[in-house]
Amino acid sequence: MASDDNGVAIIINSKAGANLAGGDRQLEVRLREALQLLGAVRDVKWVDGKSLARAVTAAVERDDVDILVMAGGDGSVSYAGNECARTRKTLLPLPFGTYNLVCRSLALPVDPNVAISQIPAMIPTRIDMGTANGHGFLHHVSAGLHPRFIEARNALPYRSRWGKMRSAFGAMRQVLKTIARWPVRLDIDGHTKTHWIAGLAITVNKVAETPGMTAVVDDPAGGALAVYLADVRDSWGALLLLARYITGGRRPGPFLDVKSASNVIVGKRRSSLTVSIDGETRRLELPLTIKLRRRALKVLAPERMTTSTTEINQPRSAA
Repeated sequence: MASDDNGVAIIINSKAGANLAGGDRQLEVRLREALQLLGAVRDVKWVDGKSLARAVTAAVERDDVDILVMAGGDGSVSYAGNECARTRKTLLPLPFGTYNLVCRSLALPVDPNVAISQIPAMIPTRIDMGTANGHGFLHHVSAGLHPRFIEARNALPYRSRWGKMRSAFGAMRQVLKTIARWPVRLDIDGHTKTHWIAGLAITVNKVAETPGMTAVVDDPAGGALAVYLADVRDSWGALLLLARYITGGRRPGPFLDVKSASNVIVGKRRSSLTVSIDGETRRLELPLTIKLRRRALKVLAPERMTTSTTEINQPRSAA
């Protein structure tokens, strides 16, 4: 996508996981060099969480900006993706966060330096998005176990990316102590049924069946929402489900039901529900309507994005 006519804006979240220890300002220099083939850099901003949304919106609404580079975690990348889709701009996400689920799903290396070095070879492609009561997301919306885990983790102190990851284990122990099941009435593409669950996750396309903790999407342009229902009754069941997940078990089986959909409605048994949208918790009113937006976002990503996720972050074999 080399063009001198493209205008590029760079936004770096200074509070993202890779920058919690102060970051590396030399990354900005390397980033400018790597972007030379894409076009002219119009602006570079280092922002914190409070100013990120304002900076992203201002960047994508500039007439001289065609590509937005968002260096941050999943929450930052998700917001930038929504704004790029709204203004029909191109998103180039970089993995500056702790988990980097969106970047991993796009087959980007998780090391920021390696990802930056691959920018000249990236190509434009389109990926799917989802909306939850109009709030856009790139990876997931979840309720139950996952938002509880995020809130418990955020309540623990940490000052670095590794500290945040260590706090995750403490949060997991807290959540596993008390498993709460609740009835949820789901309308999945017109078929309605009440389920008793401890956790619900809806991802933009299905999660790859590969070992590990991270939920990497198999094909970001696969064209279907994946609905994961966790039916565990106690800590033991939750541990067994976690062990199965870590070893790559993401198909229907003990403690887990999986469905494919284009539209999902979470029924109104209460006024609102705490959810995670791409790692950021919030309360949304019920009923909660979740829709797929096929190929709604244009991104720059490695050419191997649509290959099996077992090859993610591995060198391509010679033809």
